[in-house]
Amino acid sequence: MKIYLLSVHNIGNNFGTTLQACALYDYVSEINSDTTIINYRPKYSYNKGKIGQLVKKILYFKDAMLQEKRYREYYDSHSKLTEKVERYSDLRKFNDGDLYIIGSDQVWNPSYNCGNDPAYYLKFVDGNKIAYSASVGQVLDDKQLTNLCSLIKDFSYIGVRESCTYEQLSELQVNNIKHVVDPVFLHSAQYYRDRKFQPPFSNYILVYAVTYDEEIERTIQEARKLLGKKVVLLGGYRLKYSCDLYYRSAGPSEFANLIMNCDLFIANSFHGCAFSILFERQFVVFKSKVATERIESLLKRLNLEERMISNSSELKEQIENPIQYNTVTKKLKGWIEESKEFLNGAIRSFEK
Repeated sequence: MKIYLLSVHNIGNNFGTTLQACALYDYVSEINSDTTIINYRPKYSYNKGKIGQLVKKILYFKDAMLQEKRYREYYDSHSKLTEKVERYSDLRKFNDGDLYIIGSDQVWNPSYNCGNDPAYYLKFVDGNKIAYSASVGQVLDDKQLTNLCSLIKDFSYIGVRESCTYEQLSELQVNNIKHVVDPVFLHSAQYYRDRKFQPPFSNYILVYAVTYDEEIERTIQEARKLLGKKVVLLGGYRLKYSCDLYYRSAGPSEFANLIMNCDLFIANSFHGCAFSILFERQFVVFKSKVATERIESLLKRLNLEERMISNSSELKEQIENPIQYNTVTKKLKGWIEESKEFLNGAIRSFEK
């Protein structure tokens, strides 16, 4: 059986999009060896801020080249990609599939270009379609919800990442729908371990925040004072926060392994939260001003809502009351097994 996966992924751009796309590929390819990711790279996905990105790559040439190399090596090891396709009309060349799977990330978020792109609703083919951990990233209004239902009415199975999306679609009696884990949870921590990776320090606080937030800087200073440990920073090329080491050249594997080895993780990232939980690390995540549903949904499912903070004064209590992972991991394992059963069953239903 020939399976095509389609998700948001960008080489040399985003840790989370790469790791979730490759994690889904590796899992599905274990079930069905003839699996390929459609390398759909519409121009809107990389044209925005193109000049600014080019300037940064020139200024930080060595780090940028090393990071891009690490991304390409990760894709080479954890995926099989088709040739690059930029135009929606060219997707019709992939009409020889037996099953098409829309992957994770915010593919159905109407606030983003991808959520308004018919490609991510598989409108270029009439074949068998399922979605796994498709993300909307927000609560939809009535018009948006009606539109989404219309776009996915020909999907046989629909796995969604946010509980709010699951509830909204369930109320409209959408069939074969399931609230599932993000693809990165389909593998154990061992899958992400890089034996060649050397932690920068024996003990450190890791910070991952692409945009500047004054309250995050205060939290970094508070964490340094309370724990007496060095700070490693991830995110972009331009220095935004105080740190002892700025890891500009990190690729997907370095991102995961930096989290795996840290003592405290401070972030405003969904996948940062996901890996902290998978690796049983202590963490706090900052509440974003917009689209917090994807993080809140994950934390609520695992009774970790208190790990979302909005100011530095909340950090001390989180450090004094560390996460007890015995209960969390037990809940997560059950959810992972349910999600695997859903995905396995969906794929195997088309094998005949």
